Amino acid sequence: MTNDPASPNYNVIKIVDFGLAKLQDSKSNLQTVCGTPYFIAPEILEEKHTTYGAEVDVWSLGVILYFMLCGFHPFDDQKYPVMFANIKKGRYTFPSPFWDDISADAKDLISQSLTVDPAKRPTATQCMEHRWITSTGELASSKLHASHRSFLLIQKLPIFQRMDTKCLQETSRRLRLITIPPGDFVMRTGDIGESMYFVNAGSVTVYADGVEIDRKTIGGFFGEASLVFGQTCMADVKSVGARWGNAFPLLPTFFVLCALATAC
Repeated sequence: MTNDPASPNYNVIKIVDFGLAKLQDSKSNLQTVCGTPYFIAPEILEEKHTTYGAEVDVWSLGVILYFMLCGFHPFDDQKYPVMFANIKKGRYTFPSPFWDDISADAKDLISQSLTVDPAKRPTATQCMEHRWITSTGELASSKLHASHRSFLLIQKLPIFQRMDTKCLQETSRRLRLITIPPGDFVMRTGDIGESMYFVNAGSVTVYADGVEIDRKTIGGFFGEASLVFGQTCMADVKSVGARWGNAFPLLPTFFVLCALATAC
């Protein structure tokens, strides 16, 4: 995937990792209990199950779509038995603020895909004919709440990976978006570090003693130590411009987290 509209891979999603996949014909079903816990369908978890079919893939695609739109899994829980119980019962929600601006059509497609009874689950063809697929416009992603992208960003660091979903959501709410003009410094050596930055657009260069030592582009982050330790910045970080293709300037913008949600 890429953020460059001029690239042939713009808006292209590639699915990988088919280590447990099997080509199924219309006369046979599968029976091996396998799959990644987050994406496994309820019929595979049933103790008395015998076989299952391609309906499990529709369930998994529903989980993937849910994750892509909000940044976390619908049935996630730190304890697998609880997560599996949620999957078998089809217990999940569309929590605020991450789903506030998601269309009813998107939620409907997810809800249909995550139908516990495989006989009532739509086929892949029916999913492709769903109104959300056939009518979604090119600018639909611009309607996503900023917290969706910020939620994905804050999960990049180990300090966030042990947080539960509610705590991550609260942390995400405390993020703010800023724009730093190219050429301006985001932070300077000697400043007291009190914020962490996630690069949402453009890029920055990192200097130590006047020498460029690193460059952070979209998805990168810096200043994370300030969330845990009160310390003096050891480097200069300058905002620099970027371009899409040959003509479109991209202003650097940043998600800023000023304090870790320790109350969680």
